[in-house]
Amino acid sequence: PHCQGPSGTTFSAPRLYSFDVWSTRVYVRDSLAALFPDRKKEIHELVDPGEYGLENYYCRAACCFIFVMGLMDDLHKSLGLAILLWNVPSDNSKWVRYEVPDWAAKEHAKRVHSWCELDLVKFGVAGMPVGWKIANLIFIFVPKMLIWWILGHLGMHFLMETAGIVDSIMNSMALTFVINLDEMIFQVLTTLPVKHIMDNLEEYALFQLEDEERETDDDILARFMHTELGKQKWKRFVSLLLPKRLVTVVFLWSFFVWNYYRLNCETKPDGSSVSKPLRLPTVVRFNPLSFFTDNYQAEHDPYWTMP
Repeated sequence: PHCQGPSGTTFSAPRLYSFDVWSTRVYVRDSLAALFPDRKKEIHELVDPGEYGLENYYCRAACCFIFVMGLMDDLHKSLGLAILLWNVPSDNSKWVRYEVPDWAAKEHAKRVHSWCELDLVKFGVAGMPVGWKIANLIFIFVPKMLIWWILGHLGMHFLMETAGIVDSIMNSMALTFVINLDEMIFQVLTTLPVKHIMDNLEEYALFQLEDEERETDDDILARFMHTELGKQKWKRFVSLLLPKRLVTVVFLWSFFVWNYYRLNCETKPDGSSVSKPLRLPTVVRFNPLSFFTDNYQAEHDPYWTMP
C-alpha cells in the first residue's frame, strides 16, 4: 500500500499491468498527446495507462529461493572438484587398472558373475601431477565458478525484474534448466567409452577406516564417551542437526537479493527504495568483466527517473 509506480501514481489492483501492457498504454497516451497538443491536459486526465508493478512479493521471493536451491548442487560439485584437486596425491599414478579376482580362477569368476573382460578393467581417481592440477584449476574450476556467479547474478536480476506470478514461476524453472545444460551436453555429445568410464569411475577416498576397524570394544567405548558424551557433545549435536545446505541457500538468497537492491535501487528520505535513474548504454558489446567491476558505459543523461 501507498507505493508509487514508474508513472508516479499510487498502486491499486485494478490499475496494475504487466510491463508490456503498461508500456503500450503509456505509448498510446503519449501518442494522443502528441497528435492533439492543445488537449494534452485533458488527455492526461482522462487516459489512465495504469501502473507497472509486482503482482506478489512473496511469490517472487519463493521463486528466487527455488532458483538458488537449483544453484546449490552445481556449487557443491564445483567445490568438490577443488577439494579433490587439493587432496589427491601429486604423483603420476595410473587411473586404469586390470584386476583379476584372487578368490577363484578368472574364467570361473567370469562365469559366476557373468562378467566380461571389460568388467575386470577398473577406473579410479589416483595421483595427478601438479601441472595437471593447475590445468584443471585454470581451465575447469575457475570457468565453472565464473559461470556459476554470472548465472546466479543475472538469474536473480532476471527474476527480480519479473512482475507477474506466472512469469516468475516459469522463469525460475527455465533458469534451473539452464543450470543443467552442461549435464545435457555430456549425455548427448560424449562418446560411449567416455560415458562408460564416468559411470564406472570409483570415488576417491578422502579418509581411511583401517584404524577404526582394528580398535577393540573398550577403545571404541572410550572414544564414544569422549566424542559423543564429552564437553563438545552439544557442539557436535548442533553441527549434525543443523541443515548446512539450508543455511547456505538462505545466505546466498539473501546476498543475491541484497546485491540486486544495492546495484539497482536508491533509498528515498522516507526509507523506501526506488529504482535508480536509467541510462542507455553507449556500448552494447558483451563485456564479461563488467559483472565484477560494475563498470557499464552509459550515457550521462538518464532517459527515465522516478517521478
